[in-house]
Amino acid sequence: MITDRLFVDGELTFGAFLILYLITAVLLGLVYKLGFERRLPVLKAFIVYVVLAIGALPLAFLGIALPFIEALIIAVAMLAIVRFRMKKAS
Repeated sequence: MITDRLFVDGELTFGAFLILYLITAVLLGLVYKLGFERRLPVLKAFIVYVVLAIGALPLAFLGIALPFIEALIIAVAMLAIVRFRMKKAS
């Protein structure tokens, strides 16, 4: 797993957890952008991304033991392929 490289002497450091959180938040934002985003006013879009950032915190905690990062990478790749094929078809 990707998160196995973040441990130092069997413990997860704060900096490593921060990196894990940022990766999770960015990937969640990409999944939302590629798959579910609608045109919203600026303030509403900001609120959606803030809620995504808050929701990334429990996923980062769970990502220590479960493969959330890998699943999000696969989801981003699949949604990017679908988006590309839809644009190519139209």
